[in-house]
Amino acid sequence: MINRKGPFGCFAIETLSENESVSEYAMAVIGSNDSGCFLPCLINRYGDIRELSFDYSGMIPISEFGSTGQNDNKFPNIPSHGRKLGQRRKAVGNLLIQLITIMNKLLPPEGLVLSPENLYTDKDGIILKSCYRPLEFRMSSMRLSAVDINDMERLINTGFISDVLTEDEKQSLLHAVATGDEDLYLNCCRTIRTTSAMRPHKDHLSIRRDLIIPSLTVICAVYSYVSIGRKAAVLFAGAGLILTFRVIMLDRKDKGTKTISKQDQGQLRRKILFSPETTGKACDNAKDLSYDIHYASIRSVNNEDPDKTKSFSIFTDKVTIGSDRFLSDIVIEEESVESQHAAITYDNDRYYLTDLSRSNTTYIEDKALSAGKSYEIKNNQKLTFGDQDYRFLISFYGDQMTQSERDL
Repeated sequence: MINRKGPFGCFAIETLSENESVSEYAMAVIGSNDSGCFLPCLINRYGDIRELSFDYSGMIPISEFGSTGQNDNKFPNIPSHGRKLGQRRKAVGNLLIQLITIMNKLLPPEGLVLSPENLYTDKDGIILKSCYRPLEFRMSSMRLSAVDINDMERLINTGFISDVLTEDEKQSLLHAVATGDEDLYLNCCRTIRTTSAMRPHKDHLSIRRDLIIPSLTVICAVYSYVSIGRKAAVLFAGAGLILTFRVIMLDRKDKGTKTISKQDQGQLRRKILFSPETTGKACDNAKDLSYDIHYASIRSVNNEDPDKTKSFSIFTDKVTIGSDRFLSDIVIEEESVESQHAAITYDNDRYYLTDLSRSNTTYIEDKALSAGKSYEIKNNQKLTFGDQDYRFLISFYGDQMTQSERDL
């Protein structure tokens, strides 16, 4: 990626090759940006050249923080010094935890740009924004270990981030990435973002609370042997042994469960993302891979003012379309659209449109639908609800995706 500055702002630019496809699913997820850690992504086209463009206007790369004259990563000795470092530490924790968050949303971690030259902060160093390349990474392992350990090491040793992490936290993060230990990684990230002071990272409590009762039982057994008698001592000793044995068995069970969980975290994500027959298999042709999750969208056709184009995402097996917010999943507030006008369903890898309106004003390519009957709809077809025209777009299909991208 390169940083490009111009009269209308600052942008991080990456040119796409011909065989790279933009995932509309990734665009929708990152576009929602619940965490606020991601820069908005735009797609520029200059003839046959396509670019991903990330707007970082008003910010600077963290690699330049403290070296531009307007910033100083060694804050002056003023009361706000600790507060700013605490805010920066929280921002770093929020950024690092995105590696797990995006995978849980079925986005490959390879798309997150970890280069210090392409992570951006404000002049005070308390806001941190990153780029996510919304491309189709077909063969991602969907595991933390898929992240390049060298990229991670270079990132956390950058002065901007290194200043707010302890050596123990750095080593914990690197070890977690190298081994794919998501539990350790999450625990460390949560500690970073919830504690303003830097303190050593601990993986577990020093006191085992579940051993308190067995320990007290053993103490009672010893006391009984001395003061009461052997029968009471044997009773307490037996109870202590049973409780201790129970704790040992539970530990073994939990350890086995955690081991399986760590090994299967990426596999479970891939099982959701990819179909069983392709999971874990090498495939040279991306079209040989099919997805278990599906994504489509409808986009309004507004020739008069393209800036007023509306887009609605479809993730579930059935969505209803209408003007009533309580009855419909996709709301089109227009007089010609009834409260529950139509439904789009997904079945056996195909999408179907059903007219639910009383006026029978649902159309596919200007052809009216019979009430209550389901019609298959294809990628890039025009759908009409009342007098409102929409373009139906399906993601996760190579050639069709390329065609839909042309309509953006």
